[in-house]
Amino acid sequence: MVTYSVPFYRKLADARRAMAGVVTADLDLNWVKTTSANASLGPIGMGWLSSPSVGEPFVVPIGATAERIGKFDASMNRDAIRKIGEEMLAKKVTFRLLPRGTTAKRAYLAARNLETLGWQVMLVIPKAELLAEARELLTRQLLLGAIGLILLIAATSAVSAGIARPIRALAAAVGKAREDELDLELPETPRRDEIGVLTEALRRMGSSLREHIRLRAQSLAEQARLEHDLKIAASIQQSMLPMRAAAADMPASIQIAAALLPAKQVGGDLYDYFFIPDGGVDAGGRRDGKVFLAIGDVSDKGIPAALFMARLSALLRVMGAGGEPPDRLLAAINARLSEGNDACMFVTIGCALLDVATGRIRYASAGHEPPLVRDAKGAVRSWLRRTAPRSASKRSPTISFGKDRWRPGMRSCCSRTASPKRKRRTVRCSDSTG
Repeated sequence: MVTYSVPFYRKLADARRAMAGVVTADLDLNWVKTTSANASLGPIGMGWLSSPSVGEPFVVPIGATAERIGKFDASMNRDAIRKIGEEMLAKKVTFRLLPRGTTAKRAYLAARNLETLGWQVMLVIPKAELLAEARELLTRQLLLGAIGLILLIAATSAVSAGIARPIRALAAAVGKAREDELDLELPETPRRDEIGVLTEALRRMGSSLREHIRLRAQSLAEQARLEHDLKIAASIQQSMLPMRAAAADMPASIQIAAALLPAKQVGGDLYDYFFIPDGGVDAGGRRDGKVFLAIGDVSDKGIPAALFMARLSALLRVMGAGGEPPDRLLAAINARLSEGNDACMFVTIGCALLDVATGRIRYASAGHEPPLVRDAKGAVRSWLRRTAPRSASKRSPTISFGKDRWRPGMRSCCSRTASPKRKRRTVRCSDSTG
């Protein structure tokens, strides 16, 4: 039995207080033992209820402490643990790890003072049991995390395979494409994502490439046919010019050399010369007659100029064979060229007529640069002082006309360039007497 006495006071009129009496209570220790033994301690730990440290302390176990001590550490020193708990409470520490050697296994000590009677409650909790739930929770979380990571890796692998599979199929289809075979066997896919868009784009690109190659091949074939036709046209045009045999057919006193270098395969440049016999023979046995010379330049280049050049060449051959003076000949040719000239093409032309017997030469120019003449002494001069409008004009052109006498040793150079400011290739034609 333990007796507790507590005084009580009453207040006086002057606010002081005076002791009114003492209240005494007896505490039956057997009841304390029974109550402590029946108390619920929880699933882990061991506990004691201890009286204040006055004389011999009264210590009773709480709940299933006795049974748990046998399982945990039968040799555990209860008094040592109580002293450690009193030291903790004196330092106002309520929870700490017991020093090594206090118990067989590491354990925590929790201590607390009861507010009214000064009794103490102490709990010893094995470290392994206290952290078991935490470890179990950590293990459970790690297990769940590992399972989640595995599921995430599996899902990621499935998604990656779903993306990579069509990409590999596209790469394989594109890799099979060759320069001569662009039929891409792309996989049929109902996807509407980026892979589907890429597949459709490659399919359209393949179709576009095949169409482009087809059109390119067609264009090259047409270009090859056109080049072939142009080569034939160039050969025909060259055949319309005087051949080397025509120069050999001239009187021995006349030497002629000519060349044509068109800017394109066909063009509008031309020259012509031929002998017009009159049936006579001079005292030296040489044929009498006249030599017709002409050089011209059609406006523009290419096929239109070549066709206009062919028309002009035919007119020179037909109309020049009569030995008509050059100025009249150019006027007549201009009238013929002006007919049906809806394209408004024109030609600069100069022509000369040389009398072999007398050496007299007449030259007329319709917009063409006059020939240069070098005499036997090396002096160079022009046959004409100025040039006139081009031929094939609908109005009558003003044709420049000049006369001269051809003497032994004289040379002449003719160029098809119509204007000194225009840089073109030239055709040179030189006439000389021996």
